[in-house]
Formats: sequence, structure tokens, C-alpha cells
Amino acid sequence: MAKSKIMRCDEWNLLSERETVVMARDTVAIYHRLAKALATVFLTHWDEVHALSVENLERLFHATKQNPNPLYGAWFRRNFHKVPSYLRRAATHAAHGAVSSFMTRYRSWQGGDRRMRAQRPPRWGGIQTWPTLYAANGGAGAMIKRDGDVVEIKLYDARTKDWLWKRAAVVQRGKRHGGDGVPRSPMLVVKGNALALAQPYEYSRHGRAGSPDRVLAVDLGVNKAATCVIVDSDGTVSARKFISEAYHIDRRDKVLMHVRHKARQTMGKKGKLSKGFCKGLYRRAKGINLQIARSVSRQLVAFALAHGARCIVFEGLKGWRPKGGAKRSNLRQKFHGWLHRALVKQVEASAEEKRLKVSFVSPRGTSKWAYDGSGRVVRERWNYGRCRFRGGKQYDTDLSAAQNIGARYFVREMDRAALKAAEKEKTRDDNVPSTGGRKSAWPAPGGRSGGPRKRASSGTGPRMPAVLATLWSKSAGARPETPTTAASAV
Repeated sequence: MAKSKIMRCDEWNLLSERETVVMARDTVAIYHRLAKALATVFLTHWDEVHALSVENLERLFHATKQNPNPLYGAWFRRNFHKVPSYLRRAATHAAHGAVSSFMTRYRSWQGGDRRMRAQRPPRWGGIQTWPTLYAANGGAGAMIKRDGDVVEIKLYDARTKDWLWKRAAVVQRGKRHGGDGVPRSPMLVVKGNALALAQPYEYSRHGRAGSPDRVLAVDLGVNKAATCVIVDSDGTVSARKFISEAYHIDRRDKVLMHVRHKARQTMGKKGKLSKGFCKGLYRRAKGINLQIARSVSRQLVAFALAHGARCIVFEGLKGWRPKGGAKRSNLRQKFHGWLHRALVKQVEASAEEKRLKVSFVSPRGTSKWAYDGSGRVVRERWNYGRCRFRGGKQYDTDLSAAQNIGARYFVREMDRAALKAAEKEKTRDDNVPSTGGRKSAWPAPGGRSGGPRKRASSGTGPRMPAVLATLWSKSAGARPETPTTAASAV
């Protein structure tokens, strides 16, 4: 069963005094110490506690009126007497989750789930999570209170061994603040002298945004980052957009040129590079690639929402590798830096948050065949981004491919609906009572009265895949005028 909620997280930067940062470090330290100790308890009694709730888990160490003498009560009172109740509950959650993950992997290893026979068992990795600050609706045991741009956090003072309220100002919020997400309990993050809150937001998974008869078709290129069009179910192209991240691509290529230059100076013709060579430059190039993927995905999702599209359609190119060409050619280097999978993953994450759908179609022939059904296109040798149709029309290759991608999605959905209707009709025909040995009056599928079917002639030329003209012929609406002149479309 799929989860009904989507969680996303933003980082809020806080401005506070030096003393507050020191107390925040002490709070994180005592939280990790408590979670580690509870994990030891849960590992000891895992067979009894693996299916218990948090309230029942606390009966092992927390004394109450109904549970005055827990098994580890004296140990807990001696070491963690004044820990707030909601911080204790957060540590219990973290410890139980970490132990559950470790035991699952360990028992899988015991059962023979190994990559190799001599593989070692999994190791306990500890608990590295940040403490969760439950608000508790402002009640007793709360760890955080909010008042506009000011937050109050209950922190541990190691000098006085007491828990005190400290104030901090929110100087920067994330992009999801004020949106459709429901804010949940944040986590306290301390990195060096910086203090921040990891603020999660909850989004509903129910319902879809946009119209089901409109999609955003995207063709990812090497030179242009993305070419996208809005395609309706009747084949109407209502909008288009070209996304180019040339500035960031040039920055990345310049960094990789520095790596290539340093490698030539270091190893010569027959030398070898040491481990970790130019790792700083590689890290910078990876960061630029991530920035490109995030920027393009943000623009794609915004374009889909602005035009009421429900689905974003890509070519299914997972695992694709370029064929042919020289070993160190410029084209192979360009494809090596192609961000298809990284961009698709970013779009999938953002689209899920905005209640959009992401779909993939077959990539065969999207760029080779003209969108108007006139046949194969002829690419310009000096500019592969442009092509010529059989009628002489000059057109943008990526734009034609994007329109074919959108049409292919609707053609596939129509074929699926027709197949489902045919199967339903066949099931209904099978339930018809027998005619007493006489020949059934119901015709065979395809309108024939029976007998062997003849295979359709394949012809001499290659079979044209689904293009935009195919959608025009399949749709019930009027077909737009087919361009036959040699006018430029870009």
C-alpha cells in the first residue's frame, strides 16, 4: 500500500548568542547519549520489544504511577533524570528505528542474502540523527515555541545540569514556507558555530493537479538543457519553451578543462594518476551539475503548473549509452556530462510534491521522424539542432521530438483504453449462454465472422512510429492544418 503523505524538508538559519550555540551542542550530545543507551536496551530485549509501541517501550526504563518499578528505572533516573518527556520520546523513536534497521539487515545476512559467500555481517552504525523538537501544541514537555520570526528552544546547560529556554531569531526560511505543506516538528541542527532548524513539511498524495487531457512533453538535449511543449489530447500544441543553462554548462566545462590540463601535466603519456586526483575540481563540477538539474527541474514543474498540465513526459533513456565515435571524442565527453538521469530524478521529486505525474515513453525515432507525418527528417551536418522535412520545411529538431513525445503518450493511453474495452467486451461475450451447438451470432474480434486471420503486409519501407500526426488522426477533434510550406518554425 502506497503512503498517503509526502514529506519534504527545508533548512531555517537561526541567529543566536554564543552561549545558546554551546547549549545546543550539549543538547545534541545528551540526546545522542540517551539514544545510544536505549539502543543497547532494545538490542538486549529485541525479541520482546520489536513490535511494541513507543509508550510500551518506555515501560522498560521510565517510572510512572502505573509502572513504579521499571527494569532499567534506576539507571535512567541516575543518568537522564531531567530529560524532557518529548525529547525522551524522540530518542526512543530514533533508537528503535536504528535497531530495527540493523536487525533486519543482520537477519537477512543470516538467511543467506549476501553478494558473496564470504561477505561479513553488517555492523552497527550508531545513531546520527538530530534531536526532534516537538511543539506539543504549547503544552507541558514542549521543546520549541514560535512567535513570528523568533523561536524559543529548551536546551541543556551542562554547567548547571538544567534545561533552560533560549531565544533565537529566524534569519532565513526555505522556499516551502507559506506553501501548501503542513509544517511538522523540526529538528535541531548544529554545525560548527551555526545553528539551524530542519523544518519538515507534509504534503497530501491524494488527487492530481492540472487537466488529464494536457501533458508537458520534454526532450532533453546535449546543447540545450531541455525543450518542452504543452500537448493536449487532441494534438493541439498550446505552448512551448526552450531551457538553456549555457552559463552553468560553460562553468562546468571550464572546470573539467582544468582537470584535463592538470592530468596531462601530471602523468604525461604513460603515467598514472594518484587516488583522489583533483577531487576538489571534480566536486565543484558535480555541484554545478546538481545546480543545473535543480534549476531545469524547477522551471519544468513551474511551466507544467502554469499551463495546467497533469503529467510530465520524458523519453525512457535509463541505462542508455552512446555508440560509436572515437574513445576520447568531444561528443563522447558531452554525453558523459549529460544530466538525463539526475534531471529526471529531480523532476520526479518536485512533481510528487506538486501532485504531478511523471511518465516515460519509448525514445525510438522521436528525433528521426517529422511530427507532421511526412517521414524521416534530414539533419544539417553543421547544425544538428535543425532539420529539414520532406516538404522542404526547416524546423527545430528538439521541438519536433518534444511534440512526438507528447503525442506518443496520448497514443499509448488510447491504445490501452481500447485494449481494456476489448477485453471487457470479450469477457461479456464469454458469459453469453450457449446457442445449442449452432454457430454463434457474435462476430469474432475485428468484425470477422471467424476463420484464420491474414497478416497485414509490412511493406518495403520502415514502419513509422507514433508521431503528432498519429494523434491527430486518432483524436475525435478536427485535425490542425498540416504544414506543407517551407516556412521556418523557429
